[in-house]
Amino acid sequence: KKNSKTTNGALMMLTALLLNERPNAPLLLTAPVQKTAEEAFSAIAGAIALDPVLERKLHVRDHLKQIIHRETRARLEVMTFDPAIITGRKVVAALIDELHVLGKMPRAAKAMVQLRGGMAPFPEAFLATITTQSDEPPVGVFAEDLERARGVRDGTRSSPVLPVLYEFPMEEQAAPDKPWRDPANWHMVTPNAGRSIELDRLVSEAKDEEEKSPVSFRIWASQHLNIQIGVAMNAMGWAGAEFWEGCEDPELVTLAELKRRSEVAVVGIDGGGLDDLLGLVVLGRCRETRRWLLWAHAWAHEIVLDIHHPPDAGAA
Repeated sequence: KKNSKTTNGALMMLTALLLNERPNAPLLLTAPVQKTAEEAFSAIAGAIALDPVLERKLHVRDHLKQIIHRETRARLEVMTFDPAIITGRKVVAALIDELHVLGKMPRAAKAMVQLRGGMAPFPEAFLATITTQSDEPPVGVFAEDLERARGVRDGTRSSPVLPVLYEFPMEEQAAPDKPWRDPANWHMVTPNAGRSIELDRLVSEAKDEEEKSPVSFRIWASQHLNIQIGVAMNAMGWAGAEFWEGCEDPELVTLAELKRRSEVAVVGIDGGGLDDLLGLVVLGRCRETRRWLLWAHAWAHEIVLDIHHPPDAGAA
């Protein structure tokens, strides 16, 4: 947040409009809320107003939020994301701002599939997405694209995607000592440090949010440090999870051991469906200490692996 994503993304689309050679080519920049779309358009219009050459090449239509290239007649349109409007569009280039918000929209996934499909006739077409981390656990198209980008970055997936991710490694986000909380490391996830944002100000803001409440600090960290909710900070989880691993009994490895030590036991099963896990939990009461003993196991159908870790499918 505040690292010039929207401004730089808007000027990237302006560059694409200038470099495009296809006559009457449609280009699209869209954001989930009107305010962000207006900020993007203002950045483009402002850049054009500052350059006499661009003013001669391009026609700014403020009332329609469009930029027309006078020579190629290509058109860059800036709008608020609406699945009903996006569906069926054929564009040579598109930028989706704040992808994490789209993850919460019920029809966003279908609209994105339609948008990618509409680019098929144009070999030079590209789709770009920019976003902060979500202030809730990632869902929908955002979660899918985020995992794909991470896989390409880490070399575990092959896909025609160029991932540029400013985030701490997942193992560091989940580490008990939370190294990401040290301000000395924040410059690594703040690409515009010293320009649009100052690290000293981040430190001050973090302190203020932490004093308000843990929830406020979680939201702040997700937006400014790209910390993923549900990995480093579980805003929606069970409070007892923080103490769960500390209660592990290294001798209670098998179901047979639980049965041997328990005077009584109950069983719980959750089927979950073929695309989910089959979970089994056995809870027993120790005949000597009267303490609760728990053993759990899970099974998955092969289809689960295909859904959550699909094989490389080539072009997206």
